Amino acid sequence: RSAAESGLLFAGFALFGSPLRPEAEEVVQLLRGSGVRCAVITGDAGPTACHVARAVGLLGPAAPLVLFRGQWVQASETGEARLHGNGHGLGEAARLREEGFHMVATEAALEEAGSQAWAEAAENASVLARMSPRGKARIVDLLREERR
Repeated sequence: RSAAESGLLFAGFALFGSPLRPEAEEVVQLLRGSGVRCAVITGDAGPTACHVARAVGLLGPAAPLVLFRGQWVQASETGEARLHGNGHGLGEAARLREEGFHMVATEAALEEAGSQAWAEAAENASVLARMSPRGKARIVDLLREERR
């Protein structure tokens, strides 16, 4: 391997994108206008998922609340979660959503925080990022249980 990787010259980066369909924002707005709660649930990284959510109108320009160490905290402009002041504890997600806050969580943060965080995120988060197929299925199961 080292012989194959020696003598190489860095020539630059390649970037691949997958643009949203032109009608995506309109469809999301029609669904929301009909009372359907929409969310992005993806295996992509948080910043990528938030970019898509903003593009279709699910997130506003303000930094969302991010699940960090079991608390909903304000993300910085770079998307980093930092505990500054008091975070909002688990159990406050529904109130925060009603007040207009958007919430973002990763599967790792949900696993760290426990089952209450999973239930809150399923019901209230706008973006669920870095989710495995098993994590996505868990969110769907939680939403189905909530609707019964």
